[in-house]
Amino acid sequence: MNSRTIFFTALFLGLWFSAEGAQVLIPAHADKRVLVPKSDIGLTWRAKLSYDDSGWRLCRGTPGGVGYEVQSGYEQWISLDTRSDMYQDGNNPNTGCYIRIKFTLTQQQIDQVGELNLVVRYDDGFVAFLNGERVADANAPSNLTWNAAATAAGESTGPETFGLSLYKSLLKPGENLLAVHALNSGVNSSDFLFYCELIAADSPFADFTQSNLPLVFIDTGGRWIPDEPKITADMGIIYHGVGRLHKLNEPFNDYRGKSASKRAAPARSPGRRNSTP
Repeated sequence: MNSRTIFFTALFLGLWFSAEGAQVLIPAHADKRVLVPKSDIGLTWRAKLSYDDSGWRLCRGTPGGVGYEVQSGYEQWISLDTRSDMYQDGNNPNTGCYIRIKFTLTQQQIDQVGELNLVVRYDDGFVAFLNGERVADANAPSNLTWNAAATAAGESTGPETFGLSLYKSLLKPGENLLAVHALNSGVNSSDFLFYCELIAADSPFADFTQSNLPLVFIDTGGRWIPDEPKITADMGIIYHGVGRLHKLNEPFNDYRGKSASKRAAPARSPGRRNSTP
């Protein structure tokens, strides 16, 4: 069988991280208000800036994470220990943990946001809301009740990057809110962790308009690309022939449909950062 190598320019939409020109909108050590609910308190806590969380526990200082470790492993990431409220030997333990992080932006900061990324260490799951809108999740059940558990258990082996560029229009001058419903897989789990940063970066395609290579667009809808399983993404191709120019503002003419993607080891996924924040 004859074979050939095809070179092309692949553009991953809403799923990129660049250390160059990055600004940290929420550092890992940002102040957080934390509650492990003992009953249903409604949903306004995750959308309303003025919600009264003064009675919630305060997580402050480095390293900035929320969680617990019965044995060893996550101590270096945890500032606020939730074992007494979430582990089986605690007081009416619950698998859910509410986290509110307020942060302030200027219009100039917002104007400089090209790509927006939530970088997270988590065990076992979470759902994140930016100014009230759901923007990222992992191992979350379809019915997110106050006492819901993560749908899978696993250890956090490093930070994962969730692309939020599709939601950067939610940012506003003044005070903003990142609310998180963090999830453990069970009250018998020996550990739990949520640790995050919100990072903005210049778009790597800010000055890119055309290429003499085919243009392949892959839109994951803000989801990161895991090792397993494959995820379905929208895909489009602009191709006019060898040596011809292909422009970003042209309609897809060679292919438009779906594709299945997974991260190919040992290469690094555009939507995942393997270094430690």
